[in-house]
Amino acid sequence: KLQCVAVGISKRYTVSFCTKFELVGQELPEVQPTLLLCVPRLWEKMMEGVLHKIERAPEARKRLAQWALSAGARAAEKKYSGRKLGRIERLAMEAELELADRLVLSKIRTALGLARADTLASGAAALPAHVSKWFRSLKLEILEDFGQTESTGVICMTEPGVESAGTVGRPVPGMEMKLVPGLEGGAGEMLTRGRHVFKGYFKDEAATAATIDEAGGGWLRTGDLAELTDQGLVRIVGRKKEVLKTSGGKMVAPLPIEEKLKTSDWIGQACVVGDGRKFLSVLLTLTETKLAPLKPPGSERVISDPFVRGEIDKVVAELNRELAGYEQIKRFTVLARDFSIEQGEMTPTLKMKRSVIEARYKDLVDLMYGQA
Repeated sequence: KLQCVAVGISKRYTVSFCTKFELVGQELPEVQPTLLLCVPRLWEKMMEGVLHKIERAPEARKRLAQWALSAGARAAEKKYSGRKLGRIERLAMEAELELADRLVLSKIRTALGLARADTLASGAAALPAHVSKWFRSLKLEILEDFGQTESTGVICMTEPGVESAGTVGRPVPGMEMKLVPGLEGGAGEMLTRGRHVFKGYFKDEAATAATIDEAGGGWLRTGDLAELTDQGLVRIVGRKKEVLKTSGGKMVAPLPIEEKLKTSDWIGQACVVGDGRKFLSVLLTLTETKLAPLKPPGSERVISDPFVRGEIDKVVAELNRELAGYEQIKRFTVLARDFSIEQGEMTPTLKMKRSVIEARYKDLVDLMYGQA
């Protein structure tokens, strides 16, 4: 909220706040903002909502919408690839995109409340690459920033028109950043220093000393794990405190595995567990599109439909082929509802509270490990 107000004051914007979280989808179209700052889960829910409506539409409208989104995705892929197009190819692409926009894409933007949006940004957690790319198919670019209160809000940010899906871009000019390796593959905790780093916690010298390495040069320990891409972009792979250590001593960051699972149109949320265990397992929820036809009774906690489990099993098996043995998912449980703020499983910025989720579903987790 502070960032919204600060931007509003500096840019002389009118700032609007949603009256209730569950009314975002209803009130955003009423406002039609020019600037929108959202957390990743909201962007995901917008995408899932559109795909759900398309799936339920009459066949002719469904096929038209799918074609339009594909046309938008093809145009975006060519734009962000940096590849120069020949005159005929460029004209053909522009004509197809203009038709797709007129018939479908502009209507989706209006329905989402993004018809007038010229600046979109995501923060508070990593935005999955597939979500960022999906919004590009609507001719919308979501900039991603990374930072925390202790760094005055921002450390890294993506640049308009630069292919950076799945990353948080590069450090903002004037801000130093380095990684302290701690995981296999070169990922490590991000440290930063500069004028943006706070002075310390109010009347808490111990917490300040644990967060700022004064003896080592004044580096702020962010607690976030990151890695650099071949292009020098920063990719967040999780929180240091969330790293799982298997009984075999392997250190695994769960976030990259969860984000890969969520690229499936079956999976809405994923919480990998396995700290101190022999292998990793995962608690999953379904996307709105896949959950709606099942209509599980409110008393059910788990979806055990054989067809659903079979489809999820294919998703997990495909992902496991990309992972090292100690990273692979050996068991999964499909929950009948999303994790929520109301149940204390998500923070106000819609980040999972892993300890709460694992404790709440301890019986199901134990069952996956044969301990029930």
